[in-house]
Parts: sequence; C-alpha cells; structure tokens
Amino acid sequence: MLLFRLYIAYYLRSGKEAVLSVSSIYPRKTMTNRTRLQSMAKPHKYDQKAEKTKDGELVSSYMCSPESAAEEFEISKRLYYQLTGRSQPKERDVLMYRIIQSFKPGEVTPEQANEIAFELAMQFTGGRHQFVVATHTDRAHIHSHIEINSTMDYSDKSTFSTASGRDYQYVVLQVTLKEKFIGTGSGNLTELEKCINDQARKGHRLHTITPANGGSKGLMGGDRIQATMVLGKII
Repeated sequence: MLLFRLYIAYYLRSGKEAVLSVSSIYPRKTMTNRTRLQSMAKPHKYDQKAEKTKDGELVSSYMCSPESAAEEFEISKRLYYQLTGRSQPKERDVLMYRIIQSFKPGEVTPEQANEIAFELAMQFTGGRHQFVVATHTDRAHIHSHIEINSTMDYSDKSTFSTASGRDYQYVVLQVTLKEKFIGTGSGNLTELEKCINDQARKGHRLHTITPANGGSKGLMGGDRIQATMVLGKII
C-alpha cells in the first residue's frame, strides 16, 4: 500500500516555538464485501468515537458535517460522475485519503493539535475537498485522524468544459423530502416544483435529479430522503 511519511514543523500561534509533527498518509479503497458508502462510513465512525475525542469536542470538518460525512462524500462522488461521466475501476478507485498526524507527549494541547491538523488538511486540499479532523487523546501521544474525500466538492457552482467545446455552469441543490404525518401528503412534489421553477426563472434547466437516503427518520418514523438536483445553464 502506498504510504508517505511527512515531518512537518509548525509554529504555534501562541508563541514562536516550533513543534514537530509526524504525518503519514495512505489511500482508502472499497473494502472487501462492503459498498463504497460502507467503506467510508466505517473509518469515520471509528475516528469520531466519543471516548477518543472528548465526546466529540475534538472533531472538526470542512464542507460537510462530521455525523454525515460518509453520505456527503458519496453525494460528491455521484455528482462528479453525473457531471463528467468519469469513473475508476473499483480496484483502483481511491475513496479517501487518511492522514494521521502525531505529536510528542506534552508538546501540544488537544485543541492545538486539532487546529494544526485542520490547517494541514486545508494546505493539502487547497480548500477544494471535504474533510473531517478527529483528534484522539486516548494514548500518551496526541494524534489526529484526517479523512479527506478524494473527489472535489461540487455542492456549489462549478464550471466544466464539454466535448462540444461549450461551457456549462452547474448549480447543485439539495432538497430534503419526508413524510410529514402518517396517511397525509408530504408536499414533496410541491417543494420540488418550486425549486425547479425558481431556477428556471434564473435561466437554469434541470440536468439530473438523484434521490438518496438522508440517514435519519422524520416525524412518526417517515424516511427522510435527499433529492440532489443538478441544474445547468449554458454560458
């Protein structure tokens, strides 16, 4: 397995003293007998264990929520495929990059370690990829787990060149669909229609719409479903 080990010096904001961290990085792929989503969800769940992260106080994230990071990573990958048509064979498809950054005992506080790991992830991704930082204090040396989505985030406006040479500007919207009460209408179609019509008035047309389980239950047990709509405008 590909593995890099980095030795990086950081200057704490509270002073001029430099601290040395050891960071290792390697790619995560789809696990045997697991789906892509399951393969991403398992490490996220381990990284964010309450007993390792002061009940979640030492978990931070960028462009995603820690609790639903795996699902949001998956949505980004689906959007990428919808917009570009590109994909990798399963055996070569890197889902995430994991970085572990470690410090000598007593060198930094847990909060400082989390901040430094966050800065490292921002430098590594250039602010273009989702990531989650979980700092662990269950060992003598404080260390942070960084899980980075290998796919760029397309939940905002992005521009791509097509084979025809034209540029399309895409707007990505997510609408949460749920059953409000048992035996009553949910108003889902009305909500979808409103979103599509609002974008039509701005000159966008519906490109694709993909439903995905929102991962939580609505009132009285109704499933919450996220409809991800990609709307395009020729510019």
